[in-house]
Amino acid sequence: MANAHLIGKYSLIGLLARGGMGDVYLARSGGLSGFNKLLVIKTLKREFAEDEKFREMFLDEARLAARLNHRNIVQTNDVGEADGQYFLVMEFLDGRSLAAILKRAEQRSETVPLGVRMRVISEMLAGLHHAHELADYDGKPLNVVHRDVCPANVLVSFDGQVRVVDFGVAKARNQSHETQAGTIKGRVAYMSPEHVNGKGFDRRADVFSAGIMVWEALANRRFWGGKAEMELLGSLMRGEFPPFPADVDAPAELVEIATRATSPDPSDRFETANAMRAAIDTWLNANDAGSFEAFQPVLTKWFARERAQVGKLIEASATATGE
Repeated sequence: MANAHLIGKYSLIGLLARGGMGDVYLARSGGLSGFNKLLVIKTLKREFAEDEKFREMFLDEARLAARLNHRNIVQTNDVGEADGQYFLVMEFLDGRSLAAILKRAEQRSETVPLGVRMRVISEMLAGLHHAHELADYDGKPLNVVHRDVCPANVLVSFDGQVRVVDFGVAKARNQSHETQAGTIKGRVAYMSPEHVNGKGFDRRADVFSAGIMVWEALANRRFWGGKAEMELLGSLMRGEFPPFPADVDAPAELVEIATRATSPDPSDRFETANAMRAAIDTWLNANDAGSFEAFQPVLTKWFARERAQVGKLIEASATATGE
């Protein structure tokens, strides 16, 4: 970039995260009469941008993301290239990933209420169903599969909004690049067996991943425990899944949902993300659970220091530009 604090027409405020293929920044766009809007910019590292395969993967994500328009999917506003730097511009959500929230709860020896976790998963499923149902302009289904459904890819705002993020490894019918044979994309700990076996998969692979998230919320432990990745892959390929722990007292309806969603045979799972969501919502409604209001001040307290630091970065950025 010609200016270290600019990418295209966007002003960078601070680094939010570093990834293997790129970085994520908090940024803002400027407009007339002091109009400013906070945004998130995801970049592709230059060494990957020079490789046509990785560049097309990045642009496939941009093309797909631009088509996804749902309140439970993070919105993509722009895609661009500036001085050889490829980037995506997404909406800014003042919140944290579900993974970060669960980690903070563990650090504080506290918990996220089961009802809240179920509501987050329910809304995540609504976003996934929208993606799964997406059709091309000619009406043909795109057969989108996220392939990386996990707590790290679900954002929860401090006022209770839920967004699915990162369709970077999503599979769609019309994508321009092909996945290399033998390459597994996504987080293994939340993968379906058919994803690992390479026998072909559909939206029910995402249902499986969501089922693991329900299982972990109920058991308050990891689905695969402390298994190393290669051992985990072997268990997945053999269809050897852990039973729900007998020492855990959990609602029978939710245990049944988790068990069905994580069935080795896709035909035994919920047919759609929407069907799984309906089952979760039945439990939420029957138990008057899932309200975010009581949890909101707790979540805000957990991340008060980090939010204050971001506020200072935004203020410093505005001062530097004379606003």
